[in-house]
Amino acid sequence: MTEPNAIIINSYTAANTETNETLIKASANELMHCKFEHGVLNMYPGCVMSGEPEIDVTAMTVTYHLGYTLWREELEQNCPLCGCHKVNIKEWGERTVKDCTLGPFAVILKIRVPKVICCGCDHARWLKPSFVHPHHRITLRLYGQILQLLDLGESHLDLKKISSITAVEADIVRNIDKARLIEMFKDISLEDVRNIAIDEISVKKHHKYISVIIDADTRRLLYAAYGRKKDDLRPFFDRLKELGLLDQIEGAVMDGNCGYQNLVKELCPNAKIVLDLFHCLQQFNSEVADAIRLDKIKDLRKELGAMDAGEYQQKKSEYKKRIKDLRQSKWLTYMGSDKLNTLEESQKDLVETLKQNKSLFTISIFGDHIRDLWHSGGTPEQVETAIKNLYSQAEATEIPLLIRFCKKLKDWSCYIIHAATTGLNTSILEGCNAKFKTIKRVAYSFRDIGYYILKMH
Repeated sequence: MTEPNAIIINSYTAANTETNETLIKASANELMHCKFEHGVLNMYPGCVMSGEPEIDVTAMTVTYHLGYTLWREELEQNCPLCGCHKVNIKEWGERTVKDCTLGPFAVILKIRVPKVICCGCDHARWLKPSFVHPHHRITLRLYGQILQLLDLGESHLDLKKISSITAVEADIVRNIDKARLIEMFKDISLEDVRNIAIDEISVKKHHKYISVIIDADTRRLLYAAYGRKKDDLRPFFDRLKELGLLDQIEGAVMDGNCGYQNLVKELCPNAKIVLDLFHCLQQFNSEVADAIRLDKIKDLRKELGAMDAGEYQQKKSEYKKRIKDLRQSKWLTYMGSDKLNTLEESQKDLVETLKQNKSLFTISIFGDHIRDLWHSGGTPEQVETAIKNLYSQAEATEIPLLIRFCKKLKDWSCYIIHAATTGLNTSILEGCNAKFKTIKRVAYSFRDIGYYILKMH
């Protein structure tokens, strides 16, 4: 995660100090008419007006020319680098600073300030009035307004809209937002974490992923990192080790990623690894059901292509309908048998197509058996026996893809037993993943992955 460079961290404290209380609470009327007190603007302490305000109706701007008067006091301060007390003025210049808008008008301050140089280390710096943000050319009053809009923007406003309201560049608003989020989530408490869920989400094309770890009990995002290797998640477990909390992790829900499983086994001795039903069925459908269905479609096309011209014309429509039904029956293999009986009349033909195809019908039955492993509610011994029986039944079908997958289930038997006995699953994690994808879609993706991870919190 990228550390903030030249961005103030404690945003709220900086924007609402007692010194700047008058500045923050100033009304638009006071700013527009430039209220004076002994020749000094109440709105801009340490400055005096050096000219009349300029109103540009075409550009919709109001410009104030100010002169900085407290530079003599700052010359008496020591150099921030070497501590030398002798500082000389090198030159004078005009700095442009933005303030809160007045209706449709953007407020621009032209402040004449000196540039000083240290006689000890030759360090040169421009002096800044106290009401100017230390790292952006905006006033602290405008900075406080941006923070309030960002708080509201969690559900209502995006960066572009805030930029339009405040007349501040979107890059500056994003930097302020990033610093605010870093401050909010720099210390995530891990004291009460007992069960975690691990998954990855796609962020870019060409298989670019972010791995996420979520508290399975409270839905908090605990950690996110670019990549999906086990080394990408190791910093999270290293932090748990520093805090002495590795032994308190009781369960870890994940898909069949061996890297994640090995990492949890290595570092969390008390954690029960839970294989989620959703990911298991997803893998079953892609590796077995879809593969067999596509093989059937290829066989039908080969049979149709091997026919002579007369037979081809006679059976062309029949074969094309069978191919079409096989394509449309894809989702039937994803459903449980209990849901097939509730289908509409127009979909009954697809069910008959599924039943007429022995291999696909067998796969559909095995899908129900796999679901029963998680929902049986039996003892660990009963679940283990059911997995062994499932593997024996798969061998009897003589379907290579099914046998291979059931052997994989046999190797995962301890993870399935943990899932059946603990009740842990990734339903909360998948809901969070949907939220993360919505954030990315609304923003039309993110160039800065670190900023995207912060927004995910």
